[in-house]
Amino acid sequence: MLNIRPAAQSEYQKVKIFYHSLIDAMEHSPFHPGWEKEVYPSSKYLRDSIEMSQLYLGESEGSLASCMIVNHRYNDGYRKLSWSVEADDSMLLVIHALGVLPSFSGRGFAREMVDYAIDLAKRQGLLTLRLDILEGNLPAERAYTKAGFQYVGTVPMYYEDTGWTNYKAFEYILSPKNKPFLKGNPEIRPYQPSDCQDVTRLFYNTVHTINAKDYSPDQLEAWADGHPDLEAWNRSLMSHYSLVAVWESQIIGFGDIDQSRSYLDRLYVHKDFQGLGVASALCDRLEAAAADPITTHASITARPFFEKRGYAVVKEQQVERKGIHLTNFIMEKPFFR
Repeated sequence: MLNIRPAAQSEYQKVKIFYHSLIDAMEHSPFHPGWEKEVYPSSKYLRDSIEMSQLYLGESEGSLASCMIVNHRYNDGYRKLSWSVEADDSMLLVIHALGVLPSFSGRGFAREMVDYAIDLAKRQGLLTLRLDILEGNLPAERAYTKAGFQYVGTVPMYYEDTGWTNYKAFEYILSPKNKPFLKGNPEIRPYQPSDCQDVTRLFYNTVHTINAKDYSPDQLEAWADGHPDLEAWNRSLMSHYSLVAVWESQIIGFGDIDQSRSYLDRLYVHKDFQGLGVASALCDRLEAAAADPITTHASITARPFFEKRGYAVVKEQQVERKGIHLTNFIMEKPFFR
């Protein structure tokens, strides 16, 4: 377990050595964060962060194992993203330069640092915690998603160490997710083109959290890589009978069925609204629009849900996406009118 605390001003040199050692250790890693000595994090940035009590140390048995900076500052690219929660700068925190020395890897220290940042934001009564990850840094992306962060979008941002580069942005919602679920059923309405970005973001976050227990990280990335073709998604959803579930103006689920062949194509529910009847409410409406025996291709995760609704497995199959094979099941439900 880590002892996490703000760094003292006298510990600047120790912090600088930590980051230089981490950069050296990750030089040949395929998931290098892109940091450079004296560029990012720069000496001035480290000194300023320590002085403002924004740099946190994680110590294990007297040794410095991890560091991070947590403050209200962020890259201008954040303004181009559609965050789930509108928050003034004073009502959000951003995690920067979180690193764990490789000699301490595999001990859950990165997660402890993240949990500390979450608790810090909660204690301050803030609305959201945000961060960005260099595109392609899959281990970091998986770790943050597992900790409860949701993917927001990918945007080019400029940093001195990487120049203009694509970064993936993530957020941890601290307030709205804790509200009680509405009494009664969610609003179910037809999909419209303006929903597309929210729908694809929900799809990504659900796949990388709910389906993570049944599929490997490589399979999840092949399934949902965070770069949806919005035009293709919208075209597909508009050509089907497509519905969204809404609660307090937030899309918390969606589904669609190809009525021409009674094929239930997609059915996804926001990770924070699982087990609350959202999928059933959507499925009831989608199935009512069918005219033949309904078929669907269910994931390992979704199979029990469909079996409870009367679907039977026709066969198991391996679907290839980007050279990666994923298991799913062709399932069918007899049509009764």
